[in-house]
Amino acid sequence: MSRSAALGLYKTMMKEAGTIQDFNFRNYFQRRIRTEFENPANKDEAAAAAALAKCRISLDMIERQATIGKLYNQNITLPVK
Repeated sequence: MSRSAALGLYKTMMKEAGTIQDFNFRNYFQRRIRTEFENPANKDEAAAAAALAKCRISLDMIERQATIGKLYNQNITLPVK
């Protein structure tokens, strides 16, 4: 995999993680993405290709999580007694 493909995947994953409405989930996914791409174990070509394949699967999961999060309204006001 080329460096530009990896950077494109990184940007796409960070953008998609930024669409998650819940603060804790959003920060968790952004932190996981950052640490996965900073991992020095992915230096050789085979390990890098395996890591990018894993990241593509993670991107699909993040997209699903963001879609599910948008289905539920977070701004619920409770009546005060």
